[in-house]
Amino acid sequence: MRLRFIVGIFLVLIVGLVFSGCTSKPETSDPVATTPGTTTEAPASTEPVVPAVETPAVEAPVTPAVEADQEAIAFVNGDPAYRDDFENAKGALLNQYAQTYAQFGLDISALLGGADGRMFELGIEAESLMQLVQLILTQQEAESRGIVITDDEVQAELDSQYGDFLAGQGWTEADLELYLTQQGRTLESFKNDVRAYIANQMLAMAVQKAVAGPIEITDEELNEYFLANNANYEVSERIRASHILVDTIEEAEALLAQLNEGADFAALAKEHSTDPGSGANGGDLNWFGRGAMVAPFEEAAFALAVGEVSDIVETDFGYHIILLTDREDAATPELADVLIQVQSDLEQEKSYAAALVWYEATYGAAEIVIPDPLLDAIIKQRDDIDGAIALLEQVLNDGTSDDRYLSYVLGSFYERKLTDAIAAKASAESDPAGTEQVNAEIAALQANALAAYQRALEMNPEETAIQSKVTEIEAMSGGTEEQTP
Repeated sequence: MRLRFIVGIFLVLIVGLVFSGCTSKPETSDPVATTPGTTTEAPASTEPVVPAVETPAVEAPVTPAVEADQEAIAFVNGDPAYRDDFENAKGALLNQYAQTYAQFGLDISALLGGADGRMFELGIEAESLMQLVQLILTQQEAESRGIVITDDEVQAELDSQYGDFLAGQGWTEADLELYLTQQGRTLESFKNDVRAYIANQMLAMAVQKAVAGPIEITDEELNEYFLANNANYEVSERIRASHILVDTIEEAEALLAQLNEGADFAALAKEHSTDPGSGANGGDLNWFGRGAMVAPFEEAAFALAVGEVSDIVETDFGYHIILLTDREDAATPELADVLIQVQSDLEQEKSYAAALVWYEATYGAAEIVIPDPLLDAIIKQRDDIDGAIALLEQVLNDGTSDDRYLSYVLGSFYERKLTDAIAAKASAESDPAGTEQVNAEIAALQANALAAYQRALEMNPEETAIQSKVTEIEAMSGGTEEQTP
């Protein structure tokens, strides 16, 4: 089920774990990675046929009262998007970026300083707000259609996902609570975050199904989809193994001797293994493919025959004894072998495509008011850069914003238009009148970009990034000679 895939990913992100061959238990020896419950997301495919979707007319909004202890950062058809929710979404996105950069040894805080850092932060803020806008529009659609997700339904999904998550990490709830405490969080707040996320995802999926309507799939479409995505259904080689993990070579040698004398592997694993995730299950690691385990463990495990026990294998986590319990070779299935999965994937993809048509139409018809002009401009410039420029120019003229980087943002908008105009010059060179017009446009945009960057530099005289922008724009010829951005 797609929801389980999405929530599984969220659980990992919200805790802040990074999977890299083996999972880590807080302040204990690390076990070999266990395999979370397998889920299948709809694979990429050719462009689907999008069913017709009816978009309800948007009535004139009636602005409700904002809750007394809340600040509205935007209004969507009159419904408020609150700052607390916005800050939570922003924090979650920053955490995701931080984890990604950390994998490459980079500290995201280094990207958040100065003018360029402000631009990066504004991009995060815009994405965070758009998440809230999408949620509110989805909630409004659900209300209009009478779609309700009950607390019991949400709790049942939470219980299932939470249990799978702990089992996949080889953690107890006490392990998770310890980890969260180390991160300055509580188990209760973690569960509340996950519960809210699951509730929103369940509602979104219910609305997606409703707006998409019945999905019809022909045999021809199924066959074409399968052929286009055949690689996604190929079965890779995988094995199922059990292991016993101990801290010293002496312990491992003693256990291996007992196994050679006929001792029961599962019983020894339950009694002696230091891997809490698999030890309680007799050492069973479930199914896994290549790349899931650390290299020495993987090499030894895949070299075994079913029923064979390995010699002692040393990894950074300790000393392992491995028992191979089953094996599946790589295979390329026929459509009939995976028909149900292919049909489900194609149906999900067509449903998503139809819902996307609905959302784009609904978003385009929505009345969205964003009081913060800088955030409003960042969102507006995606589709209407001239409108965004006009908004920031008006704010500068009125003096209604004290953001020290507002002029820098404005300069970046002008620079973007300038770059586009320079690119367009080549196509107008065969027309003298057109070339003259483009040159005039380039000169005007250059002057506006330079003026905005110079204002930004006056407010931030120590920032070399802004000075570099001023120097770069000054070096341009204003359109009378060959331009290079």
